[in-house]
Amino acid sequence: MAAVAALSAVLFLSRLGETGLVDETPPLFAAAARNMVESGDWLTPRVNGHPRFDKPVLVYWLMGLGYGLLPQALDPLGSLAARLPSAVSATVVSLALADLLWCWPQRAGNKVKAWLVPLMAGLGFGLCPLVLIWARTAVSDLLFTSLLGLGLMGFWRHHASRHRHVPVGSWVALGLAVLTKGPLALALAGLTCLLFGARQGQISRLWQSLSPLKGAALVALVALPWYGAELIVEGQAFWQSFVLYHNVARLTQVVNNHSGPPWFYAPVLLIGAMPQLPMALYGAWTGLAARQSGRQTTAPQSLRCFAACWLLAVVIVFTMAATKLPSYMLPAMPAVGLLVGLAAGDLEGGNTRGLLSGAAWLSLALAALVGMGCLLQGLWLPWIREPAMPTLAVDVQATGMITTIGVIWLAAAALGMLGLWRRWQSWLLGPQLVLVIWIPCGLLPLGSLVDRLRQEPVRAIATAVQQHIDHGEPLAMAGIRKPSLHFYSGHVVRYERGSRQGLANLAHCIPWDPGSETMLVVVDQFTAQKPHWKRLPGKALAHAGIYELRRLRQQDLEAVVAQLLQNGEVKGKCPAPHWESYNERIIESS
Repeated sequence: MAAVAALSAVLFLSRLGETGLVDETPPLFAAAARNMVESGDWLTPRVNGHPRFDKPVLVYWLMGLGYGLLPQALDPLGSLAARLPSAVSATVVSLALADLLWCWPQRAGNKVKAWLVPLMAGLGFGLCPLVLIWARTAVSDLLFTSLLGLGLMGFWRHHASRHRHVPVGSWVALGLAVLTKGPLALALAGLTCLLFGARQGQISRLWQSLSPLKGAALVALVALPWYGAELIVEGQAFWQSFVLYHNVARLTQVVNNHSGPPWFYAPVLLIGAMPQLPMALYGAWTGLAARQSGRQTTAPQSLRCFAACWLLAVVIVFTMAATKLPSYMLPAMPAVGLLVGLAAGDLEGGNTRGLLSGAAWLSLALAALVGMGCLLQGLWLPWIREPAMPTLAVDVQATGMITTIGVIWLAAAALGMLGLWRRWQSWLLGPQLVLVIWIPCGLLPLGSLVDRLRQEPVRAIATAVQQHIDHGEPLAMAGIRKPSLHFYSGHVVRYERGSRQGLANLAHCIPWDPGSETMLVVVDQFTAQKPHWKRLPGKALAHAGIYELRRLRQQDLEAVVAQLLQNGEVKGKCPAPHWESYNERIIESS
């Protein structure tokens, strides 16, 4: 367990606050949490002057706790407090997986050392690229994954132990998951248990063991007080936004243009669990096919089947949902870690059947493919286009970090292949430990470079806003929209597109202070070159990266908009308000 804790610290906690928050979604979470501390309102998350109903409150409470307790000197960029819930959640899952397999070993033979499979399972989860990225992102997905995973692992322990009492801790964890991302937690847990019970032919016993009716009461006791209070205070807006839009609509219709084909999650799983997915799929297949092959499993030996049902449940639910996002596969990653550890244990226990050996070799081949792809960066890196980082490809190639990453992945693949060929007992652990190195030597330096190119200019403009803004002067951002401007400037920002209508909205939709005749506008270099923006006289106060801070006079803005109205190029009225705030709709991405 100490080894898992130390490796998790390297994977998830090291250099956590060195870079700023990454647009688009994390600054929304962070701003809502910080606002709770500053306003004293711990009931309703608010961003940019509007309620933010897309996620329940638990993640904001935890982030807010960080903002309230961490000194400014320890968290100068405001990212450490916001990322800690995700990083700690990923660490907790790794430790829980290792502890589960330590307490309930599922060995295929006597040759496997007791500590080996738990350690490989913990790393099997922690090394998934999907986990590595989201563990350092200030959103609610890893917290939800952790709480759901703790609940499901607790359910299996309870089933394997044949306890008769209610698994209180597991139901409380599910209640907290509902307080993190809504009733989806109950759907995923319920389908996992239903598939497992059906596969084991023990639905009735599982029902009696888990006591779902009493468990539902515990979930309600944990989650409903906040939901009830929020519904009383915010009323219809909360009901329409959180319940109807962010829960029902995401399942039944495409939200924020996040659509995808039925096979959307196949490449997500392949990349998100790279390079270990073939091992996980082998573990899932043997878990689901165990009884068909004559190996009747007892309750303590059914963990493989449970993990397979867990993975299958997540894939089924989110494949059926109309809205699709890569992060929706995060709740499946703990199951992937379990299956990787168990499959590797089979091979190290003397099971060298063709399918298992093939899965092992295929996993190492994928690692080698990643390494070769990195070394051939000249073929694909120039094709990367990011308006906010026009020099990204050149800067990345100049650092040589992609080459370093490629060498590390090739070394991991080579070590694993040598271990398989020589039949080393720890053939998978060696490559896993090598891949740990690519976090401090590749992923974190790459993140620092992206932060310098993409986010540092926004922070510089936010500092300029604080220096130049006058009392009551409106602040807007046109063109490329960055929520971190609101977070770092501490001012309400009106976000508009760079179009003619966006320009007209600045004149018609912003409540001008009676004593203010000017406004500050942040525009990017692409927006600034548009004809309707060139016609605007204004004073440039600061430049950073592709952004410029301007001061516009109200009368100049109205004169240009009046000409656009006369030509019929824009509408004269401000768009009607919607139950979901304008700022949130245009910049929300998760």
